[in-house]
Amino acid sequence: RLSKVIASPRWKIIRLVTRVQEFPSFMPNVKEAAVIQRTRRKMVTKWRVQVDGVPISHARDPERPPRPPSPDN
Repeated sequence: RLSKVIASPRWKIIRLVTRVQEFPSFMPNVKEAAVIQRTRRKMVTKWRVQVDGVPISHARDPERPPRPPSPDN
């Protein structure tokens, strides 16, 4: 687990983490990030990242629990 204290006003941190579409400009592994749905209390996002040359995509509604893995996996 990795953590870091950021010495900045809370509003600046919130602004940074809610501008998902800008993540590829300063996170090299994030190739695409988009907001699919936004309300006052939640955001549904879609991500495409690349880790060690392996592309990974993910989009999920945070209010829906993840599906259990299939027996084939």
